[in-house]
Amino acid sequence: MLLIVSGRGGDQRQDFYDMDFQLLPVQRKEHPNSNIKRTVPLGFEEMKHIASHLSAGIPHVRVDLYDINGNIYFGELTFFSGSGNIPFIPEEWDYKIGEWLKLPQ
Repeated sequence: MLLIVSGRGGDQRQDFYDMDFQLLPVQRKEHPNSNIKRTVPLGFEEMKHIASHLSAGIPHVRVDLYDINGNIYFGELTFFSGSGNIPFIPEEWDYKIGEWLKLPQ
């Protein structure tokens, strides 16, 4: 799942995409969608590769990457985004995303 944040530090908006860069019908309770029509970033495939490498062996982690003028920058690894307390709308996405999580034995 990919998250694009716009308006950080002000009127923050968040858009969620699948790994084929298709917009998902979900939003976070505290941050509405942006309604910005986006195209696939030029570095998208490389960003997926980097995120896959950095998250290898970790059941859940947000990998923050930035594509700025065609250059990819690493931000941080976040293990509990929003402390795990910001619900999704519609609520069924809390369950759908939870089903994606596969914990080790």
